[in-house]
Amino acid sequence: MQPHGELLIGGETLHRLMVELEKVDHEGEACDWLLSGRLHVSSEQAAGLELHRHYLLQLDDGRAGPIAVTRVEPHNDKLLAIFRPDPRNAR
Repeated sequence: MQPHGELLIGGETLHRLMVELEKVDHEGEACDWLLSGRLHVSSEQAAGLELHRHYLLQLDDGRAGPIAVTRVEPHNDKLLAIFRPDPRNAR
């Protein structure tokens, strides 16, 4: 089962996004996770995303981490927002 999550973008939240995790990393006592993968978004949701902007992804299982969307590409009738850990928070 693929996880779902919420993407916090300023004063707005995109709810119940399907998330495909490619890589997950966590170091010691840090509270943030280093997440990378793909978000399934609609064209309306994608219109509100800015490439390389800082966002917070919160997964349904409690993991959360700062991400940056690096590109958006078509996938069937939806779009995939490709994300990586936000480089401003690299360890």
